[in-house]
Amino acid sequence: MRCVRFLLDGAADACYEFDLPEVAAAKQTLLQHRFRRRRTGEVADVHLPTVIGADLNDADVTGRHLDRILSGNTQRWHTIFVAEGVLMYLNKPGAASTLLGLCSDAVQKNGGDVASLCFADRLEGCRGAD
Repeated sequence: MRCVRFLLDGAADACYEFDLPEVAAAKQTLLQHRFRRRRTGEVADVHLPTVIGADLNDADVTGRHLDRILSGNTQRWHTIFVAEGVLMYLNKPGAASTLLGLCSDAVQKNGGDVASLCFADRLEGCRGAD
């Protein structure tokens, strides 16, 4: 998970990872296991990403999660949305555009000044996508 590296390197203060509920649960278990101290069994003192189980095809649920996350933006931080290998799996017509719109709306609604989108999907058959 890219966000683990951001947190461990100090490049981000908080990270949220969205995935389908069953995948999110597996990722959370993996993170807990990966950073568990071998001798004591306690989780190491590292700031781990928050993993959120949600189907990004569901605009209502996704929008609520984004609003909840960004409503804490009292310091007006720079928000970066990373779409990494996800948009190609959205199966509702227009879901990718809707998701990008939700990100934009959530930033604007919650007082964010600046946001960026890091688009890391590979879309075969799209001119200039490589």
